[in-house]
This record gives sequence, structure tokens and C-alpha cells, in this order.
Amino acid sequence: MFSSLRNTKIYLRRIMKKVFLIVIGIIIFIGFVGSKASKTTDKSVDSAVPIPTTTVQPVIAVTENEREIFYKYDENYRQVLNVAQIIDKNLHKNAISLTAEQFQISTEQAEQIVDKVTKARPTTKEIEIYETYETKLDEAIDNTLPGKSTDEKAVNTEVAKKYSISIPKLKAIYVLVLSNTEYQEQRNSKIAQENEERQVKNLIENRKKILQDYIKKLDDTGMNQFIESISYKYASTNECSIVVKVRNTWHSQLKQVRLQATQNLWSLWSQSYFLEDEKDKCRMELVDLNGNNVGGSSWLGGSVVNVKD
Repeated sequence: MFSSLRNTKIYLRRIMKKVFLIVIGIIIFIGFVGSKASKTTDKSVDSAVPIPTTTVQPVIAVTENEREIFYKYDENYRQVLNVAQIIDKNLHKNAISLTAEQFQISTEQAEQIVDKVTKARPTTKEIEIYETYETKLDEAIDNTLPGKSTDEKAVNTEVAKKYSISIPKLKAIYVLVLSNTEYQEQRNSKIAQENEERQVKNLIENRKKILQDYIKKLDDTGMNQFIESISYKYASTNECSIVVKVRNTWHSQLKQVRLQATQNLWSLWSQSYFLEDEKDKCRMELVDLNGNNVGGSSWLGGSVVNVKD
């Protein structure tokens, strides 16, 4: 129980940390999007970042220099935000002006480049850096003691050093990939598929262990003397019906003895899976060496067993 509580706390801390990072990303882009929106609408620039109507992005060719201009814009925006402490359309304008001056281009060119980069798909390298940061941050959160803050600065330093880039550039890349809807949908779909495959694998291993434990119980109680083999009836991972193949010596026993043995076999099996009120979900079929039915659970429920004469 304590392990479960700790895992829950770690999960919640991870979610809170990522929500914080997403908010930071939105803050960076809200000025840019808000500035562009203000040219065509009177709505507040503090409204939420618009969600793209489509996640299929056109192929946009972006040069390395244009990406460097965007990285610097992101760094400049953070700096003017730290000074101003409030979000308004002037933040984007000031960040654009600084970036244009640093690269000796016009403010119109700077704004066009920033717009272009945000619409383009991140590069393979940018995605690799983003995913590395995500992995390292998750590890840091997992290793953070309850009640303590995750050392995010250490994560920033480690990842930036690994790729020989500055921390401001790392943050710009993170925001760029984080805000890319097409990539995020593909990544989430991949993660969901991997989790599903992992869950199925775990269930298969769990089913195998449950069956092995059941067979061991039969060995310990001496009830396996009439049993040739035991296997699951269905491949489905949420199914707990089994087939018990009995030896020829089974048929020479009195019917009442076989019935009691079948009841005991089912009782032990039902203890392997469900709570008391769900035991009837566990079913059992008895077959001879040729696969002919000789008893087991009835259609009324797993616990209602019978044997043939």
C-alpha cells in the first residue's frame, strides 16, 4: 500500500512539473501569437493560444540560420518577460526588435522567420534533444524525495552539456517541440501503443505465473496424480478459463470422488484470480486424453461443476 501511495505521489509531481513547463511554453508563444492576432482582431492578447484546425503540417523548409534566429528570439522574450513581469503585446515586439538588431535584419524579417519556424516541423535533432530532456526530467522527478523540489537546473545543465548547447537554446528547443501539435500527437500515440504492448506483456507473464503457482499448489496437495496437463482455454489476457486434461486413471474413480476432486480443483483455481463475489468468472473444463469433455463448470457459473458418468 505504501509503495502504491509513493508511486501516486511521484506521478502527481511529474504531472505538475510538466504542466509548469507547458505553461512556460505558452507564455513564450502567447506574446508572439497575441501580437499577430492583434493586427486582425480586437480580442485580448492574453487569451489562450489558438489550437490549429489541422495537425497535418505542410513541409516548410527552414535553414539552420533561421532556427538560430528563433532560438535567440525565444531567449530575448524570456529576458524581456523577466524584466516586465507581465504579459502584453509589447513583449513580443521588444523581443523581435532585439533579435533583428542582433542579426542585423529588419523587424519584419525577424517576425516572418519566427512565424515560419514555429509552423515548421522540428528537426530530428531537436526532437532527440526534447525527448532526452523529458527522460532526464522524469528520472529526476522519480528520484526526488517526497516534499522536496526536483532539481530542474541540474537537468538543464546535464542535457545542455550533452548536446554542447546553451541552456537558453535548450529551453527554446523544448518549447518549439512541445508546441508542435503534429509531433506531440504522434508521440502520444506511440507512447500509448508502447504502454498497451507493455501491459499485454505483463498480463501474459502474470497469467503464466498464476498457472504455474496453481500447478505447484496441486503438487503440494497431491491432487495432480490424475492430471496430465493444464492450460488456458482462451488466449485473451483477461480470460481465466482453463482446460484440465485428466489421465485414464481418472475415469476408474467413483463419480462422487471425481466430483469432490473437481470441486477442489475449481476452488483452488478460483482463489488465484478474483475476489469472493467474482469467483464464478473462473471456469474449468475437464477433458480426457483425446480432448472429450468429461466435466467441469456449467453455464450457470464457474463454481457449479459436474462430472460425467
